[in-house]
Amino acid sequence: MKTPHIPPAVWFAAAATTQHAVTRRRPTTLRSRIVSSALASAALALGANSIREFARLHTTIHPHKTEQSSALVTDGVHQITRNPMYVALAGGLVAQAVARRSLVALVPAAAFVAVMNATQIPAEEHGLTATFGPEYERYCATVPRWITPGSVARFAR
Repeated sequence: MKTPHIPPAVWFAAAATTQHAVTRRRPTTLRSRIVSSALASAALALGANSIREFARLHTTIHPHKTEQSSALVTDGVHQITRNPMYVALAGGLVAQAVARRSLVALVPAAAFVAVMNATQIPAEEHGLTATFGPEYERYCATVPRWITPGSVARFAR
């Protein structure tokens, strides 16, 4: 029997709800709000750039329908990470942990990344390999799943 697939948005909502539950009594400070706002803004820009690239190439952003992909998106932020939308969601969770000044609130963010790495991303990679073959494999060989210092340095050149 096949297990039901849980969409990334549900995992994100669960992580955000958990963060809220463990930090609701932790007040923010001006400094934590400023730093958190900068992180959240960067995450939002990353996600928006990714969606714009998908729209520009007229391909699906639906994570469960990789067979409907009509183009391999490799421009813009996709030059530094293969998963900018997931990085953006994780960045939003980290921003919330920073706002609340809570190391415990980083646990749901880390859990979100771990679940995406264990379930969603491998399924997408399998589908995209089936659709785009060697072109996607070359892309995977040069661009990491998540943002790394090396990928940012390479993009900045």
